[in-house]
Amino acid sequence: MHTAVTCIIVLAVLSFSDAFSPSLVRRVTLEDYISSKPGEHEELPVVIAGVVSPEETEALVDELIEVLGAQEVDLQRKIRRDGSPETEIYSMPLSETTDFIMDSSHDDAFFAFCEGLLPCSIPGSEILSRKLEAVRDAPFPGVPSWFDFFPRHLRPSDA
Repeated sequence: MHTAVTCIIVLAVLSFSDAFSPSLVRRVTLEDYISSKPGEHEELPVVIAGVVSPEETEALVDELIEVLGAQEVDLQRKIRRDGSPETEIYSMPLSETTDFIMDSSHDDAFFAFCEGLLPCSIPGSEILSRKLEAVRDAPFPGVPSWFDFFPRHLRPSDA
């Protein structure tokens, strides 16, 4: 199950930096993905492009930072030196992570870990959570999430 913030971060970089080569991961449109035959995209990963427009993505990221920017999250940095990865973890407000994430490269990558951030009691977070859930679920119209059948305390949380 994809997490909401992961969707937003991935959608924000779908202009494809050097970290995402179209030759490595095939891109399909949302319409092509929805109309594909069952199992067509199960063996190799694909990036579903066009789930939201660049303008909608920008608005969602702005809303995310406005509503939850002050919340502390863990920022993981994975540095590859001489073939050996090193990992560092920093705790900081979500609003301070975006520049690091957007400046990431294959050999010096940053990821924000925000599990449990949404939904929360912060005003505006419930509305934002529903918007991000709609983005997450767009490739699967009318398909129920199997996690909905888990007891609430065992369901994975969106991040």
